[in-house]
Amino acid sequence: GRKVNGITTVTVNMSYNNGTPLTSTASGNITDTLLCTLPVGWRPEQTMQEVFTDNDLANGLCNINTSGAIFLDTLSATATISSGYLITVTGLWISQNT
Repeated sequence: GRKVNGITTVTVNMSYNNGTPLTSTASGNITDTLLCTLPVGWRPEQTMQEVFTDNDLANGLCNINTSGAIFLDTLSATATISSGYLITVTGLWISQNT
């Protein structure tokens, strides 16, 4: 991540290793799934909705909350995230850093 002139950007690359594949409905709904937690100092001041991709096969939205937890929220219609898939989250927000 980077913090420059009041803007925080983070990119998280992780392997999905839940053991249970995550499959979306026809409308893209999935069970909110905790991906990881950002460390103190890298958390937004309000919940942010950001974009993620998995293995460049599907994409969706995730929420990064004020405690730093990143939850996968939606996924491309009828897509599946299987164990071992690389998930990339990119986030950007205004913060009070310098």
